Amino acid sequence: MGKCPGLRTARKLRSPRRDQKWHDKQYKKAHWATALKANAFGGASHAKGIVLEKVGVEAKQPKSAIRKCIRVRLIKNGKKITSPRSAYKNNCISLHRQTNKFFKFLIQGHQGGSVG
Repeated sequence: MGKCPGLRTARKLRSPRRDQKWHDKQYKKAHWATALKANAFGGASHAKGIVLEKVGVEAKQPKSAIRKCIRVRLIKNGKKITSPRSAYKNNCISLHRQTNKFFKFLIQGHQGGSVG
């Protein structure tokens, strides 16, 4: 077998390559839109929302604590998310009141401590 020789064979060379790309795990993850659908931010790095309520989230095993968090409804798509990071830094939970505007930043990288 091998490659098709000659002129005017670009389509025959290119189309099997296009089909074989979808068998690559990294290519499939990057080009399917499932990651964007599952992400509440919709691929954006920042989002604006309205504070709904203050909630407490239990810590994971083996720790036992209740983390102070706030429940936020995003303006762009109406999804509700729980934001733990902004609530317990320097007693910020007292600053958040209901129906306040709130900016949420998508934190990338490893987790860095127990949150939920």
